[in-house]
Amino acid sequence: MAALPAIAKQCTDLAGARASALLGRAIDQAIAGLQQEEQRCPLVAQRRELADAWLELTRRRDDWAQRYAHALDRARAEVEPVATAKAAPDRFGGLSLVDDEAVVHEIESARVLQLIAPRLEQPLTELDGLMSTALGLETVHPEQNPLRPQVFARALQELMQAPPQPGLPKIWARHLAAPLAEEVAGLYGDALKVLRGARLATATYRVLPTASAVAAAAPQPTAPPAQAGSGGGGGQGTGTGTGGGSGLAGHDGPGAGGGAGLGNSGVGGAASLGGASWADLSGYQLGDELFQNFLFSRAQPSTQPLAPAYYARIDQQVAAVEAGAENYEPYEAQVVHQQRTLAPVERPPRAVATTRELDDAVWGRWAQARERSLHRSRLKKEAKQVGQVLGLEVVRKLVDQVAQDPRLLAPVREAIVAVEPALLRLALAEPRFFSEEDHAGRRLVERVAERSFRYNDEFSSEFQEFFTGVRSAFQGLNEQDVQDDQPFAQVLRKLEEHWTAEDTVEERGRKIAVDAIHFAEAREAEAAQIAWTLSQRSDLEGVPAVVQDFLYGPWSLVMAHARLTEPDNKMDPGGWTAVVTDLLWSVKPEQTLRDPARLFTTVPGMLERLRSGMNLLGQEHAENDTFFGALEKLHSPVLRLRAKSRRAAQGLEAVPEVDPALLSTERQKPRAPGGDPWLSRRELHAAGFEDEQPSGPAPLEAQGEADEDVNVAAVIASLRQGSWVDLFARGRWRRASLTWVSSRATLFMFVSNGGQPHSMTRRSLERLLRDRLLRPVEAGAVVPRAIEALSQQRAHAGAPPPPRRMAGEVRLAA
Repeated sequence: MAALPAIAKQCTDLAGARASALLGRAIDQAIAGLQQEEQRCPLVAQRRELADAWLELTRRRDDWAQRYAHALDRARAEVEPVATAKAAPDRFGGLSLVDDEAVVHEIESARVLQLIAPRLEQPLTELDGLMSTALGLETVHPEQNPLRPQVFARALQELMQAPPQPGLPKIWARHLAAPLAEEVAGLYGDALKVLRGARLATATYRVLPTASAVAAAAPQPTAPPAQAGSGGGGGQGTGTGTGGGSGLAGHDGPGAGGGAGLGNSGVGGAASLGGASWADLSGYQLGDELFQNFLFSRAQPSTQPLAPAYYARIDQQVAAVEAGAENYEPYEAQVVHQQRTLAPVERPPRAVATTRELDDAVWGRWAQARERSLHRSRLKKEAKQVGQVLGLEVVRKLVDQVAQDPRLLAPVREAIVAVEPALLRLALAEPRFFSEEDHAGRRLVERVAERSFRYNDEFSSEFQEFFTGVRSAFQGLNEQDVQDDQPFAQVLRKLEEHWTAEDTVEERGRKIAVDAIHFAEAREAEAAQIAWTLSQRSDLEGVPAVVQDFLYGPWSLVMAHARLTEPDNKMDPGGWTAVVTDLLWSVKPEQTLRDPARLFTTVPGMLERLRSGMNLLGQEHAENDTFFGALEKLHSPVLRLRAKSRRAAQGLEAVPEVDPALLSTERQKPRAPGGDPWLSRRELHAAGFEDEQPSGPAPLEAQGEADEDVNVAAVIASLRQGSWVDLFARGRWRRASLTWVSSRATLFMFVSNGGQPHSMTRRSLERLLRDRLLRPVEAGAVVPRAIEALSQQRAHAGAPPPPRRMAGEVRLAA
């Protein structure tokens, strides 16, 4: 790493001196935020995850703070070669060609950077200019600023490596972003004071004309005519500047053209020279930092007008499409028919793309790839500014990226392709809507994709009902004259209203199931307290173990059940505690033999009360045969005179045999609290407990994965509330969501479409995973994943780097 000039080194030394305290304060704020979110979170699993995050962050605080200064030095050394090679602004994390491990490291760093960079744009603009001057540069070189956000992001990402749980870095980054950005902004302010104190002049962005600009003297036309200029093909043309044409204006197929550039390097506004300021769109690909700026920067997209050669290129493209020069892949109706016979989990994803035909019966005119391509080209001709062209291209590539997402059912991906015409018209009006998370256009695509995760079978009636609404909404959008996001907002609102009504019905079933388990948990906790209280009674001395176990178990549950369901909150609702005194007295022979008359009168009523308590709890008589058999044996010495008639009335021929261990009078202890709750048969049914068994052929295996390869423990550890799974239940594959997990992760409840609960013990869940009858499903946001895939496209594809250009230059074509 080259030595820095004295004034620049003074700024980096300032950052190094403050790094420890800076990060320490940011971590303290992140911990406080995590604790607050944990308290507000209603879901047990998420609360546990948040608690793990802040506890681990607390443990690492001092170590991270101590190491952060050295991490900043290493980060500067790592990113300098990349920045020098790219020779373009790297503020938003563009990637160079590196090995796989470095790519993964860069992606993780870019995620952190995207969280903190938007919060630093304002102070960074001035800092870039002054720091470039301090480094002896004539123009602004943001990528050489030793205090750029990427350095802080990469240093933090280095500290977050090797976490105890894979999901912790994302949680940490989300909560550290705001406080770290605030601290770095304060550091920027102090660095600016140092640079201003040196009386440095701020470097500026440089305007670089093309060769043809020197001869340009005619004023810029209001709307460049389509026939003006030449260019395209493989030669050089006026305006486009380089051979190969522009990927933005050329063929729409995958990999076509040479990409496109942003005329003003993301600075915003249009520079001018000799009265002309048309944008040169040649030489850049969508993965370049200029498109990173277009997607992620808060600055407005470029309003620079387009060169005449651009319109000439579009005319060529329209003519080629109309002449049938483009080839499109057909819709595979036979494949669709064949997939009907396969189980949903066995169906391979069907190919979907913007260059592929769709089902005519479903999408009508927009099923034809040629019609969509022609519509796309004609909209490009309507573009007047660079930002509009970039917006159209981003929509096409994002639609194509989402269409390849294997997590989505094929009809959903086809629907995203089918609604491209409406999305393109929206991009013409609001070019960068896909970069705005709350924009109605992006939200519509995201919500349809997100909602579709509830279904795993495109041929099921449930999915068809969902898809019918989506298809109708998308067809309506394609026929509207889109001038803003209002049509998309209206469609999304109607879909959400319909989905909310469906969810209300499903919520009833889910609530019944969850309430049953929550009541059982509350009853279990109350029963544990009652059992402990009973264990302190003095009259337990000499009581057989079988009776003590009955009191600590079933009878404590009876008393707890009565307390929780008694509206008057009495201490002993139902009088169940009074039975305990009679029961304990009746099993002590030394006392009953002295007063047999009392036993004769007490036992019948006591037995009736005991059985009534079991009925209240929902327990069958057979579930407590051991206890009642032992009780009869304990009473038999006194009641032997009446035993014959009583046994005859109950169908018994003799006093039952009882395990001697159950008659031991050793003092027993209640079961420790915190175990899984007991549920009655009615509650088990309401909660959806059943032993899932395959009802068809042998357990299915995923392609390339054997049963023994399933790491059951790791899969269970990765499950979170809201996780989707494919579950084989009641003879069919269902898509279900994890709704509830017991505090000790020994009981699990999944809910499938229609609000149908499926609860199971951990042992049952392990068996289902081993037998491949329960399979986790990857879900998550669709649009952010597509944007990230596009932003890293060039690095993963191994495409050549963009043409070398001086940082800060604005390339014009006139």
